[in-house]
Order: sequence, then C-alpha cells, then structure tokens
Amino acid sequence: MLCKLLQDNRNPPDDPTHAEVLMDARELIAEVLRKSIMIPSDGVLLAHIDGWDSLKGVRLVLRMEEIMGRELSEGDIETLQSVEDVDRLLKAA
Repeated sequence: MLCKLLQDNRNPPDDPTHAEVLMDARELIAEVLRKSIMIPSDGVLLAHIDGWDSLKGVRLVLRMEEIMGRELSEGDIETLQSVEDVDRLLKAA
C-alpha cells in the first residue's frame, strides 16, 4: 500500500505538474542574482555568470532547499557547478 501511495505522489520530471511546482534553473539563478538577465546555456559554470560570487552560491543553496523542501546534502552542494547541475537537482526533487 505504501509503495502505491509513493508511486501515485511521484511525478516524472517532464510532467507539467512537476514543472509547475519547481522553478526552471535559469529562473532560479536569475532570482538569486536579483537581476533580470539572460542566463547562458546549461554547460556554463555558475562562476562564469556575470555577477556570480560566493554569496550567490549560498543564496542558491538556501533557495533550492526551500523549493525542494529538504536540506541539500554536502554532495549535492559540491556538485552545484553549472546551470545544468542546478537543473538536474531541481528535477530530482
């Protein structure tokens, strides 16, 4: 029964319901930067985005934890290097 409940409550990453709940990685990064700018493609490192610094990294982690409803593990935080990494973690929520 518990497995059935878990399956019913789980939405695949490409499900529109899932997309509504989670922010797009680029929107989230723009929010963290507090700028309305075009965020480059997935492969771009966060450190290479204009205006990115360590404080923005902390803000990103805190905001992701809020959105995802859980604390990020040390491993999760260490892997947050690119826009693609942010997107991957958001979709895994």
